[in-house]
Amino acid sequence: MDVHAGIRERPRDVGHSARLVVNLGDDRLAFDVPIAAVVEDSPGRVVVGRRHDHVAAITQAAAADCAQVDAIRGQRLGKDRHRAGRVPELYDELVAHPANRTRGAARPIARYDPLVPIDEREHTLLISATEADLPSPVAAALRAPSKGLPGVVRDGGIPWATASWGDPTDPPLLLIHGVTSAAGIFWRVAPALAAGGRRVLTIDLPGHGDTGTWRGRHQFADTADDLAGFIHAAGLDVPDLAVLGHSWGGMVVAGLPRAGVIPRTLILLDPPALAREALEYMTRDPTEGSYDSLDEARSAVRAGNPSWSDGDIEAKAVGLTKFDVDGALAILLDNGEWDAGLTALAHPRAAEIPIWYIRGEHRTGGLIPETFVPALAARVGPDHVLTIAGGPHSPMRTHPEATVLAILRAVRGG
Repeated sequence: MDVHAGIRERPRDVGHSARLVVNLGDDRLAFDVPIAAVVEDSPGRVVVGRRHDHVAAITQAAAADCAQVDAIRGQRLGKDRHRAGRVPELYDELVAHPANRTRGAARPIARYDPLVPIDEREHTLLISATEADLPSPVAAALRAPSKGLPGVVRDGGIPWATASWGDPTDPPLLLIHGVTSAAGIFWRVAPALAAGGRRVLTIDLPGHGDTGTWRGRHQFADTADDLAGFIHAAGLDVPDLAVLGHSWGGMVVAGLPRAGVIPRTLILLDPPALAREALEYMTRDPTEGSYDSLDEARSAVRAGNPSWSDGDIEAKAVGLTKFDVDGALAILLDNGEWDAGLTALAHPRAAEIPIWYIRGEHRTGGLIPETFVPALAARVGPDHVLTIAGGPHSPMRTHPEATVLAILRAVRGG
């Protein structure tokens, strides 16, 4: 899932005055802030790396008017770009809240409480890094990333488009992208992780990238089953397999144990904890729509994200020209509430797998709110929840060094 915003005033629906849209990070949903925000500071306690020793100025948005969730889908994800002019609004009361959850039970929805301490450092490790914190070969590969070796693995009627880096005899690490994106999002971190001693593979999921072949299987469990078929067909179901899923990909890989794949390590990279209403707002972002022209997509992505590298702009633009719009809408709107994968991870076959969460900070665009973090820590252990300092929902774009450091920590078991 990829969301972003700029700083600008934008008119709302007819009859409403314009309100300030505040940029909360290069990869963040825009929040509609009526008058004031709650700001809370809290010192960090654990830092890996050399930069941050605290997290400052956490801004929480106030709630405002909400649209009907089941509005006509023709205005979503660029199906009618001329009519989809609103910046998405994600209000705190739409965020899934872990309070009073019992394992496997339905997760209640509650208003985000800004008075809850924002930085629960007993529940997370804060990761910050520069090139100097990485092994020399890893830093060099991150600085000058190589292109992966392309391939195709056919299974279940799906021609899975792949790319690979590293020594084929090294333990495999499979990277899974999010909705409206493609495997290219890992263009920089994949070769760096390979330089860290892994055979790294990326794939385009069904309905995305060069895999295409959308068959209407939008449920997380359906995609996990399809992915398990790919893993078996590609010969990746080996004892040393590690799997990382970003955003939607994280929700999918959380279901691999139920689908019969038991990796040595599972890594969930900022899998959202969002109510369905919040997901519906995401589909209103006019820059997240499908584009017929790569040039048009590049221009839109660059305009919305001027600080992104050329490689990240290109990867996102390619993704936006190669995804199935109806498939993406079904993924976002017909999977119910997204709970950062916790329900899937309650399956008995996931009990003995080391599981790691790597997340962006909520204040800078991460889609796991701070009040949700203790529930993650209760499931996987507090030392297995790694927060990228200042990181957004897709920290591999803006914080590649810290993201690589966190992934290497996870695949090496700490």
